[in-house]
Amino acid sequence: MMNKAGYDIGFDVGGSHIAGALFSGEKELMRLQTPYPKNEPDKASGIIAQMIEALADAIPEAAEDKLSLLNVVGIAVPGSISRDKRTVLNAYNLGFKNHPLPELIERKLNSRVRVLMANDADAAAWAEYMRGSLKGYANSVLITLGTGVGGGIILNGSLFTGGMGNGVELGHFIMNMAAGEKCSCGVRGCFESCCSATALIRKGVRSLSSAPNSMIAALSHGDSANINAKLVIDCARAGDPAAKAIFTEYAHALGCGIASLINIIDPERIAIGGGVSGAGEFLLKPVREYVKQMSFYDNFASIVKATLGNDAGLVGAALLHKTMH
Repeated sequence: MMNKAGYDIGFDVGGSHIAGALFSGEKELMRLQTPYPKNEPDKASGIIAQMIEALADAIPEAAEDKLSLLNVVGIAVPGSISRDKRTVLNAYNLGFKNHPLPELIERKLNSRVRVLMANDADAAAWAEYMRGSLKGYANSVLITLGTGVGGGIILNGSLFTGGMGNGVELGHFIMNMAAGEKCSCGVRGCFESCCSATALIRKGVRSLSSAPNSMIAALSHGDSANINAKLVIDCARAGDPAAKAIFTEYAHALGCGIASLINIIDPERIAIGGGVSGAGEFLLKPVREYVKQMSFYDNFASIVKATLGNDAGLVGAALLHKTMH
């Protein structure tokens, strides 16, 4: 549908800041960032509209209206999106509920641009498929391991956003309802409650009482506020028994979740992103072994680290027009 070889603008809208970038093909020409208007979410559309104009002004090509040189503008937001991709149904971190963000931005720019929108995890998956670790794999999955667990699914070269348009919540399939931790969504035993960075932190904090002489306790000075996922992973890498036990349990849970995804959709490749993916092969090697034990198939998806990092949502947003066939 969109076939002109113009410029792309993508935005990643988060609870702390709005980032936008102008691209010419794969080359980034300019990037802007501004704080998100936390207590005044209705101002977001005006801020983004101003950023679009500022980014468009950086287009080197001569034109009376530089907005006319844009393919479209893409926006990634952390929340649920309506089926027609025109309304943010819920984005609690942004203060949006039934918020027609694309339409509001288009109005402020007198309909001179078309604005597309996607969930940030879907945008990140699309970016990894178009430009990153999933490139060339038409059936693939991105899993992001951060404060929560998210991700996106590529099926037959297209971004899959659910049969009923509700999206894909990879963090919320249920692994252990009976004995699992309560998830942020209110259900016990979700993938997120087992495999997020928050899960590692929670177990690290508990180890202060169960293993008071551990490296975790020493490096955190016995203060739970000093414990993060990287600390737990670093202590496990250094051979601390308490940290190793936590990390082994975590890797096993992640392997269970990935094996379940493999058994359901049989993807060609799975990429792991988010902060916890910084552990690299120290995490991926045992996870692959657990998946091998639990996968229904002998020949199953390759499991790799995602490559685009924190830029994935921004890049994916800029490429949303390429999801339109």
